[in-house]
Amino acid sequence: LKIALIAFLYFLMIKIPSHKSKKALRILGTIVAITFVIFGGLTPIAVQLKAYVLKDVSKEEIFYFYGVRNTVNEVENANFIKFVLESSGHLFIFICAVGGLALLLIKFRSFILTLPMIALGVLALFGGTRFTMYATPMIALGFAYFIYFTLNYFEIRTWLRSTLLAILTCLALMPSIDFIYKFRVAPTLTKDSIMPLAELKNKASREDYVLSWWDYGYLIRYYSDVKVVADPGGRQAGEYTFMSAFSFNKDEVSSANMARLNVEYIQKSQGKKFDPKLEDKFKLNLYQIQKDYGEADINKFLSSLSDKNFKLPQKTRDIYYYFVPHMIDILPNILKFSTVDIETGKESWTPFIHVGYDIRMGKDGESIIINDECTLPSIDPEYLIYDGKRMPINSYYQVGEVNGKLVKLSKQIDKNSNLYVIFLPDYQRILILDKKVFESAFIQLFVLENYDKDLFEPVYLSNSARIYKLLR
Repeated sequence: LKIALIAFLYFLMIKIPSHKSKKALRILGTIVAITFVIFGGLTPIAVQLKAYVLKDVSKEEIFYFYGVRNTVNEVENANFIKFVLESSGHLFIFICAVGGLALLLIKFRSFILTLPMIALGVLALFGGTRFTMYATPMIALGFAYFIYFTLNYFEIRTWLRSTLLAILTCLALMPSIDFIYKFRVAPTLTKDSIMPLAELKNKASREDYVLSWWDYGYLIRYYSDVKVVADPGGRQAGEYTFMSAFSFNKDEVSSANMARLNVEYIQKSQGKKFDPKLEDKFKLNLYQIQKDYGEADINKFLSSLSDKNFKLPQKTRDIYYYFVPHMIDILPNILKFSTVDIETGKESWTPFIHVGYDIRMGKDGESIIINDECTLPSIDPEYLIYDGKRMPINSYYQVGEVNGKLVKLSKQIDKNSNLYVIFLPDYQRILILDKKVFESAFIQLFVLENYDKDLFEPVYLSNSARIYKLLR
């Protein structure tokens, strides 16, 4: 059909007289545009805009899953100042560039074709900072023309004009060069966190699985030579991140049961060929699990995983949990994946969690200010001040490593309270959590090393990483 359409248009172009070509082109252009829209030409664009700009919860046939893109730093909307700095380097350069672009559009009408590129760049204000890269070439072009136009306007000597052009160009580049040199991205894993993976290689089989967050999938596979539940590639989104997050965010029993189901059903689906006509829902492991267990309500099924006597499929390989310190900082994001009701797409609960990294003493010398959001007494904290409200604390923990062993100091204050405070001096963090988050597998296994001996066996325990073997 496409070839026939192209051939038909080519035939019309040949047959149309030259004096009527402009009018014919307009008509043909309109026909092509309408045909393009009717046959779904805008659908891929709409899908990408929905994913990158709207950033809503994604639906995979019958389940709703929180979108991974929502947790990526580059997806955060840029304010105007950030947009200006990342696209041009300086406000003055940006203003000059906008003036240059306006002059280009007035003097050379063909530059109207660059407007879509500029529009993509402006999407950084609504769809994330990643879009600034589309504006940068246009900003550079506009600034270059502004300098060229200004120097020509004053009709100065050629040698002086060339010299000024070179100097101004270099000066304009300096803010961007400075930004590049100061821009530092922390490594995904540090050397100390990688060493346990190298040791795991000698203990685990190539057929075993490691459960961790998707960020570390490729590195785990490389250093430990094992399989992973989630990775930055094909297992980054949808049910993979949901089931991984479930194992971190729920209690230890639910975590263990989901981990075993996750791995065994991933393995079952390996190399399985699906009929192209088959509905996509049949390709979801989670749907297959629900079907095999005969539970129509997915939420009831997920709740049933908290039963220690839950009947699991036969174990075919070992599973290891891998935690690293960076997961403390991204814990609020990990929690988001299990706050969505996958049946309705609506938020089922809102976890109370604050990861304190900006910690300083208050002016009174008797309080600790955390992220400019919360305040705690500096000595024997018994309450938390948040949003102007005084909230009682259930328990306060101080957890740190002494001579290679984890030492935990705790004090219960108000057993009826739902808030817990954990001070982690080794990581320079303070965690403020509600009871549900406090009881999660992540907090119990990684932060407190409080593991159920019937479910988990420690393999490697240190501040740089903790690895547990699942016994189920």
